[in-house]
Amino acid sequence: MKPNEKVVPAGAVVMPAPPAGPTAQLGRGAVAFGDFVQRVGLAVADAQARLDENLAATAERLSKTSVDVVAVFEQSVDDDGVMSDATAHVQRLPVTSFIMPKPYGWSRVALRAQLNVTEFNGADGFRIDALPPGRPALRSDSTTGTILLEAVLEPRAEVQAPTPLVVQRAPRFRVASQSAMDIVESGRVVGRELAVTIELTRADGTPIGGKTLSFQIADASVTWAVSNGGKTGAEGTPGAGTVTLTLKRTGAAFDAAGETPQAVQVRIWLGIVTTTVALGV
Repeated sequence: MKPNEKVVPAGAVVMPAPPAGPTAQLGRGAVAFGDFVQRVGLAVADAQARLDENLAATAERLSKTSVDVVAVFEQSVDDDGVMSDATAHVQRLPVTSFIMPKPYGWSRVALRAQLNVTEFNGADGFRIDALPPGRPALRSDSTTGTILLEAVLEPRAEVQAPTPLVVQRAPRFRVASQSAMDIVESGRVVGRELAVTIELTRADGTPIGGKTLSFQIADASVTWAVSNGGKTGAEGTPGAGTVTLTLKRTGAAFDAAGETPQAVQVRIWLGIVTTTVALGV
């Protein structure tokens, strides 16, 4: 029997030694990384399923809980634009009508891996004959690796809570404008003007007279004037409930605007009743 030889009993199975070297190590690393990726994927799916189950259970509990909420808020405004009465119409609704549990989801799950394997073997690369008898061939192995897992769990899109419906019984504005007309001086167009009729009515359409309206013109380069100091015509007269607003664009403002009428934002209000219109001048 030669040195280092062993006797194998009859019937014994001899298992080959696991392969060594960079190729084998990389192979084992690839298997390990693939298994890691699989486990992470299954974990993410399981976590998402549990989050969804919890969301459904919470939503079910909330849907079975009812509270009193203001479904409709009714306002009554008098002829002066002042709120005279307000009524809140209460309705019993499930909590899920205005509050929903916040759903969460995995917005990003990323895996990155880097494996480096190196080997130096005196027997396979080159021999060093000066080694003492019986010592194994010089061998050097190193394995390094980096695995980065990035996972982001964040709320999904918010569910908007419904707001009460506001019903306002209040005066209304009706705005009727004519076509803009050129301002001509000495045979030359020097500007443009627009006359606008504004009518103040009650909710039933009847005119409201003797009320002073307020105005705000967004474009400072546009001059304006209003008939009767902004007070609506007396009831029972041909101009009941109306005033006339005149807008003018002249001079440099007109030259800059050119031939095309430019939109001007006009705000009109009486108390808490207000409206904003865009007029071309």
